[in-house]
Amino acid sequence: MISDIPIVMAVAVITAFVAMTIISAIFGYARDRESFERETGASSREFWFLLSLLVGIFLILLSLFITLIWSLFE
Repeated sequence: MISDIPIVMAVAVITAFVAMTIISAIFGYARDRESFERETGASSREFWFLLSLLVGIFLILLSLFITLIWSLFE
């Protein structure tokens, strides 16, 4: 049971970094959305924002799934 602590800590750190990336993308998107649309007239930034959100959620779920599988086989 003690050998699982480093794995759980590694997954927690990875999840925290991904969550911080998603949060900073959300705040940056909300801050710059109006000026981006005004300057370029395009809304393709929304696509990249949603794609980064999807990738972040996928990475969180992947790290949690790997931890679950790892803990089941020990």
